[in-house]
Amino acid sequence: MGDRYRLTWSTDVSPIPFNALFAVRTVLRDRSGAPIPDGSVVVDASMPQHGHGMPTRPIARPGVCSPKLEPGAAASSTLDCTHPDGVYVSEGMKFHMAGEWVLHFVVSGPLGPDTADAHYTL
Repeated sequence: MGDRYRLTWSTDVSPIPFNALFAVRTVLRDRSGAPIPDGSVVVDASMPQHGHGMPTRPIARPGVCSPKLEPGAAASSTLDCTHPDGVYVSEGMKFHMAGEWVLHFVVSGPLGPDTADAHYTL
């Protein structure tokens, strides 16, 4: 990760299963360790030695959402979503081949954009 954020990740199952769906839990914090609840984390993965990605497209859970109230409006059809404690979850990950995988994290937040990669061998 660049110098803007601290990112840690884990999966909902360990070890990551072969050819089965799993989720990635990412915790996003600023450099002082304070959680970032109002950002976004997009997770994807690829196999660099094979030149391809996963057979699935992960979906990020929206977090905790409430109706967005515009000043002077009764209600809105849009939602304000936050991620308490800086926790972001991406579901639908699937490593369908054994070998080296690279997880790609794309972060947007109040400190600007950033990226990180993590290597995992299945």
